[in-house]
Amino acid sequence: MTVQYLTDTHGKKTGVLLSIKDWEKIQKKLNTEQLYEDFRESLREIKLHKEGKIKLKVEDKELVRLMKTSVKSGLADKKSVLRKPGIE
Repeated sequence: MTVQYLTDTHGKKTGVLLSIKDWEKIQKKLNTEQLYEDFRESLREIKLHKEGKIKLKVEDKELVRLMKTSVKSGLADKKSVLRKPGIE
């Protein structure tokens, strides 16, 4: 990855230039990590619901359905979604 820095008149770094290809790789990685974090958070909420500690909202129930569909269709791997300690 080639990175070029933009600086102001005092030499302070104010920005970064990189190729579109590198930027797209970064965006893809960030989006994937956010997706997995969202899945893990939803699973934590489902666990709390099963333990009777919280009630799921309608939107949460829809998310549970989407998560199950994602795992079944191969879009998400159950083991990778459950990486966080304490989630079973």
